[in-house]
Amino acid sequence: MFFKLILEGGHLGAGKSYDTVRYLKGSDILSVLSWAFHIPRTKKKESGKGIKLIKEISEKEYLLGKKREKKDPYLNPPKRRLHRGQGFDEQGGEIC
Repeated sequence: MFFKLILEGGHLGAGKSYDTVRYLKGSDILSVLSWAFHIPRTKKKESGKGIKLIKEISEKEYLLGKKREKKDPYLNPPKRRLHRGQGFDEQGGEIC
């Protein structure tokens, strides 16, 4: 089964938020609900009040939604690039 979730995102200050749409696959709505409690950046995770909607959708809508998620800069921040001489050597060991 495929589901669309609308979540209240946070960390913008008291009373301020934004809505995030996520697409999940699960065996039933309760399994998706239990996973939704652990989605990062969601407000009020402990009580579940940050979950605004869970709706069953078609596989086609799920696949389109996952494509949109991959393009969303908030969900996929740019990876930090290391400059030459920083981080790891070519064999994967740390450079002091």
